[in-house]
Parts: sequence; C-alpha cells; structure tokens
Amino acid sequence: MKNINVYIKGIHCEACIRLIKEEFSKLYFIKDININPFTRIATITYTSEELDIPFLNNLIKKYGYEITRQTGSHIRLTTHINGIHHITIPKHNVLKVGTLNSILKDVAEHFKFEKEILIKELNRNFPNFK
Repeated sequence: MKNINVYIKGIHCEACIRLIKEEFSKLYFIKDININPFTRIATITYTSEELDIPFLNNLIKKYGYEITRQTGSHIRLTTHINGIHHITIPKHNVLKVGTLNSILKDVAEHFKFEKEILIKELNRNFPNFK
C-alpha cells in the first residue's frame, strides 16, 4: 500500500468531503481516503499495483477504440462508434488516479453512460483489488 497527500481546492463543507470520498472509493485501487476539512489535504491510501497501460488499451478497445497515433510518451486512440471520438493516454508504466478518472469520464461521456460502468469493468478484471 502507498499513501499520497493531495490538496483539494474548493472544499466548502462536509457534503463536499462525502462526494469526493464516494467518487474516489469507486476506483478499485483506492483503499482509503481521509480529508481534513480545515487544511483541505486528502490522504489517499492505494495499492501499489496500479493500472497498467496495456490493460487500459484492451479495455477501451472493447468500445471500439484503436491506436491511431503514438508520439513520444502519448498514445492517441480513436473510435468511430457514436461518431468520431479521440482520447490521449500517456504511455507510462502506470497512470495517476486523476488521469485514469479523466480518461474514464471522457469515454463514458462519449458513449452517454455512467462512468461507473467502466469502473465495474475494471473491478471485474482486477478481482484481488476488491
């Protein structure tokens, strides 16, 4: 397990904290999140085995995405399902939580379904993280 401290801008009340905790807890590798409402610092505990890029590429290929370009440290994927849509994924060994969240949100918005559908797919493919 690893810990990271993150400053979260815009926390105003307990409801903000509850919503942030709910969103983070949906990610399979997040084990715990504690937020100090006064300092706005979140301490996030997560597994050290983060999502690898080949797995993410295979997951989103299910939704019709194919690699259309690879430049430097980034991979561009495109789908023609529901119209043309492009996403760019950093070609790193692991993804940061915020980057993964943005990718999943972008794919879900394009296909007009909830991000939770993709998260459930991740959880099914990583059963030991539940």
